Amino acid sequence: KLSGADVDKLVDIIGDIPDDCMLVLTGKAAFDPKSAGAKKIIKATEAAGSVVELGARTQQGLAAFLKSQAGQNGCMLPTDLANRMITACGPDMNTLRCEIAKVCARAGYGAITAEHIDDVVIPRTEARVFDLSKMILAGNTKRAMDILNDLFYLREQPIAILSTLIMAYVDLYRARVARACGAQQSDVVERFSYKGREFRVRNAFNARLDTQALRRCLDALYDCDRKMKSTGVDDKVLLEQTVVRLFMAAA
Repeated sequence: KLSGADVDKLVDIIGDIPDDCMLVLTGKAAFDPKSAGAKKIIKATEAAGSVVELGARTQQGLAAFLKSQAGQNGCMLPTDLANRMITACGPDMNTLRCEIAKVCARAGYGAITAEHIDDVVIPRTEARVFDLSKMILAGNTKRAMDILNDLFYLREQPIAILSTLIMAYVDLYRARVARACGAQQSDVVERFSYKGREFRVRNAFNARLDTQALRRCLDALYDCDRKMKSTGVDDKVLLEQTVVRLFMAAA
């Protein structure tokens, strides 16, 4: 996003770095390597040092990483259980390294089971909220409210829980409309940038709510979001009411 003149200044700096100095430039999601300015910076960096692309690991790569970490601890981790951990903990490798160490200790440094994972792994808020949506869809009121209370106990902010719940129902709505139009899961993954999160589309395609029910659910979520941001009503109460409305909308 630098101006042309600023790019030229940066290129001059890159070409004039003292031998006892190291300069590290990082470009993340907003960095477009095909832009004119980026090409200049990359060319200057290649001349002065090295340019490396460090892409995020795929689901398969993360599963292999977990299995390797488990093996180093004398444990055997099946691929399906590795994927279970990734779904719960997310793709951050530092988090996964810590969580697999706990699981190995829980398993007594032997064969790992689903129970070992469920006993000690701390799921991300996103994973717990998706579990909440599954319980709502399954009509399991008690389990849904237990999950919601657990999230409150962990001091998760209601607005953050609501945001993730909205994402889950948007996934469901996209999948439902796509199925109605004859589209495939791969079409939704590509069009809505679910690369690396394909499991969300896969799960959404398996839901059985009809379009009208999903629209009622989205209306309830929108109403909760609006009230949280514009009224003084307790956010926890609003969220609990909304969960009940989602049960009613899906009935």
